[in-house]
Amino acid sequence: MKKILCGLLFFVFLTGVCEASGVEGILKRARERYLKFREVATDITILRTITAEGRTMKEKIYKKGEMFRIEGEEDGVTRIRIYDGESFWTVIPERGIRQKLPLEAKGDALLDKWFDTFGREELKIDRVKRDFYVLAGRDNLFLWIDRETLALLKLEAGDEEERIAVAFSNFRTIEGWGIPLTARMLRDGRVIGSFSSKLDLRTVLCDSLFCAESIEIEDPLPLEPPPPPD
Repeated sequence: MKKILCGLLFFVFLTGVCEASGVEGILKRARERYLKFREVATDITILRTITAEGRTMKEKIYKKGEMFRIEGEEDGVTRIRIYDGESFWTVIPERGIRQKLPLEAKGDALLDKWFDTFGREELKIDRVKRDFYVLAGRDNLFLWIDRETLALLKLEAGDEEERIAVAFSNFRTIEGWGIPLTARMLRDGRVIGSFSSKLDLRTVLCDSLFCAESIEIEDPLPLEPPPPPD
């Protein structure tokens, strides 16, 4: 369930290829809003707490230009994912792991532009209300998007037997770009998880923060010797 929750939380920022006129207009407006936001928010720090199935995971997310660093801690183990502008890494210091991953993997780690990175889905406008649009996709996917800020208000996915929804709230709007700081995840109307975030745009981040090779890691645990032959 933790993987489902994290996946849906990252899904906040996705979008897709939709019907021509109406959705293309939404995408154009979203790009303009996001570019204005990025002019102001050159260095971003997010502190996030995710709760699912009675367990809590804390994350620190740092973003500087196209570079990012995600630090997650659970059960005393820290996992760090870094994109330094050229390569994507995962580092687990306590286990002596520092590994370069395919660049394709970074797209699933941090998705901050829903209008660019959802290209895997085909969407269409399902409904237009006074305050929001409802976009529909394959596999019973529905997205509620605020008409003014273009923030994602809610998403639903799944079949009739198990319907998962994420409802976003407590938005901070910067240069017209709405960022949800809290969310609840529901299964068939019952709350099963949540996240809360703190956003900092004032701290200037050093480039060294995005260097995976500068992270100290512990020596890998030695392999146990094979049992002696009978």
